Amino acid sequence: MTKIQPARLPAQQRGTLSVLGGLRDFVDRVANSSPARLALIVYAGVVLVFTALLSLPVSAASGQGTPLHDAFFTAVSAVCVTGLTVVSTAAHWTVFGQVVILVGIFIGGLGTLTLAALLTLAVSKRLGVRGKLIAQSALSNAGRLGEVGTLLRIVITTSVAIEAVLALAMLPRFIALGEPPGQGLWHAVFYSISAFNNAGFTAHSDGLVPYETDEWTLFPLMLGVFLGSLGFPVVMILLERGWRYRNWNLHTKLTVEVSLILLVAGALA
Repeated sequence: MTKIQPARLPAQQRGTLSVLGGLRDFVDRVANSSPARLALIVYAGVVLVFTALLSLPVSAASGQGTPLHDAFFTAVSAVCVTGLTVVSTAAHWTVFGQVVILVGIFIGGLGTLTLAALLTLAVSKRLGVRGKLIAQSALSNAGRLGEVGTLLRIVITTSVAIEAVLALAMLPRFIALGEPPGQGLWHAVFYSISAFNNAGFTAHSDGLVPYETDEWTLFPLMLGVFLGSLGFPVVMILLERGWRYRNWNLHTKLTVEVSLILLVAGALA
């Protein structure tokens, strides 16, 4: 097969390849020289992208562009999984806008360092030693240095799997309460991702008030919040070694024990 020479490509394609090559070299250079700087760049870039998307007219129910400061605040709140809002998530944003917020929550739940490591893997196809070290730090030293790439993929898979189970658990209840199947599915997915990432965003104008006595809805949400608060390293240990206490490492034991103590003490108080 004859290899196509770059000079024979159209000017537009050569320009695109040049930009992609430059981006790859930049990410590779920054990731291996200063991974923390790459994490900050990725964080700022993600926030700016979501701010731009939320400011579009298609994101707002009114059909008009959202003021930049409101879009920026919402984007930061979503990516930082804070849950603070300056406009109603249910009333102000369209489905497109809510999807943007949900993607921001999912990315923010993974963590900036994890996202930076994933970007390096996607662009450069490899992680340098420093990139592996900072990714390992983001995963709380879970696993050996050579396993970081695999662990990053496991983090994504685990997140999606847990959120899917939570959504499937809530879906029948939303439908039973009178929501159309499509809307019920959307609310189930939204709340599962919001809960597992401890984000605090709600898809109803009055939040969870309509479900204050509905255990079928509240229990999956509480379970998702609890699992998400444990962190990926602990969740992966639980999935790998089960609920056999003696097989857990010290980090997992301390995290689960202290979380349960705070949970019980807080409920009693």
